[in-house]
Amino acid sequence: MNTENIFLVKRAQRRDKDAFCELLDLQMKDMYRVAIAILASEEDAGDAMQDTILSCWEKIDTLKKPQYFKTWLTRILINHCYTILREKRVYIGLDQCEESAKYDKNISFKRKKAARKVLRRGEFI
Repeated sequence: MNTENIFLVKRAQRRDKDAFCELLDLQMKDMYRVAIAILASEEDAGDAMQDTILSCWEKIDTLKKPQYFKTWLTRILINHCYTILREKRVYIGLDQCEESAKYDKNISFKRKKAARKVLRRGEFI
């Protein structure tokens, strides 16, 4: 990160909105690429970027080394993307699943018999 960007980060840490906006303008394309690669949805990528911008503005004073602003921003974005993926997961309860196939002793016996044959012949990897 060049010295001009470090200066912008320091200004943003002092709550300079213009400096923060300028920093984000420099990072927006990279943020979009990361978000779309993880989420594969423009709408979700936009949500993740919006959440990231808000989080960064609220927490920018916790950034210890201004030269790592982009890394810090990207990590927050990735975490927001994973949160969105987690929230979109669909869980199916056991009561919603079809009754599982009944255990067939013959199938189990056939598998054991086939495994013994392979072991005797030495055909395993």
